[in-house]
Amino acid sequence: MSGFKLRSGNKSPFKMMGSSTPAASPLKIDTFKEGAEVAGWYDMDLNQLTRERKKYAKGSDERNAIQNQINRFMGSDVRHGVTETTTEGKRGKSTTVTHTPGIKTVTSKDKEGKKGRSKSKETTVSHLGSNAGNKEVVKTKFGKEDKKGRYRYKYKSKDFDDKGKVTSTYKSVDRKSGAGKSVYKGKDDKGKTNYKNVAVMDKGGDLKREKTVIKSKRSGRRKVEKWDKKTGMVTTKSRRTLKGILTGKGKGKRTKTVEKYDKDKHNVGE
Repeated sequence: MSGFKLRSGNKSPFKMMGSSTPAASPLKIDTFKEGAEVAGWYDMDLNQLTRERKKYAKGSDERNAIQNQINRFMGSDVRHGVTETTTEGKRGKSTTVTHTPGIKTVTSKDKEGKKGRSKSKETTVSHLGSNAGNKEVVKTKFGKEDKKGRYRYKYKSKDFDDKGKVTSTYKSVDRKSGAGKSVYKGKDDKGKTNYKNVAVMDKGGDLKREKTVIKSKRSGRRKVEKWDKKTGMVTTKSRRTLKGILTGKGKGKRTKTVEKYDKDKHNVGE
C-alpha cells in the first residue's frame, strides 16, 4: 500500500456459463467458487441470482440487472441494458447520466474552460447488495496548460455509506513539474479519522516520502510510520491515545524505532 496511487488494470472479459449449474471443467468450477465469494462480500448469493434470472424474459430490466450482477461477480466486463443520456448546457457545461442496471448509476457534470482548463464532478451510486446506496463523489480540475503542455491537476474524492455519512476522503495535487502529494483519510463509525496516509511523489511520479497514522480503539494506541526513500529507513512511533487513557486501554510507554525498510513489515514505502 504505497501512496494510494489511483491505478487500475482492466479485467479481461470472461464468457458466462449458460446455466446456474457450473460446468464440469475444474477451471469453471473454481471460477464459480471465486464468483460466489465475491458475491458474499455484498451479502449476495450467486446461486440464488442464477435461479432468479430464469424468472424474467431476456432484455427485461430485471433480467439485465441480475445478469450484470452475475457478470460482475464472475469477472466479466459485459453489461446489458446500459443507458446514457447527455444534456448540453451553456458555457461549455454538460451533464451525462450513465445507468448500468444492478450495478451503478454515474452522473458526470463537466465544464470546459479556456486554454485547456476544465473541471468535473462525478457521482457514483452503487446498486450492489449491501453496498446499495453507497456513494462516491469525485472532483477533478485541470489547470491552464503552459507552452510545454504541462498543467496542474487536482483530484478529490469522498465515499459515503447508504446513510450519507462520509467513510473516507482522498485528495491529490500534481504540479506542472510532475511532483505531487496525496492525502487519504479513513473514517470510523463516528466520522472521525482513524487512518491517514500522506504520500509525496517526485518529478518522475515515484514515491519519495510516505507517512501513515493509525489510531486503534481496540488497542488504545496511536502508531505513526514515516519512510524516506533517500535514507531507506522507516521511523515508527507508538503512544497511548487520550481515548485509551479514558478507557484504560493501550497502557505502555512511548516507543520509537528506526530500522531499514521491510515491505512485509511496514505500511509505508514502495
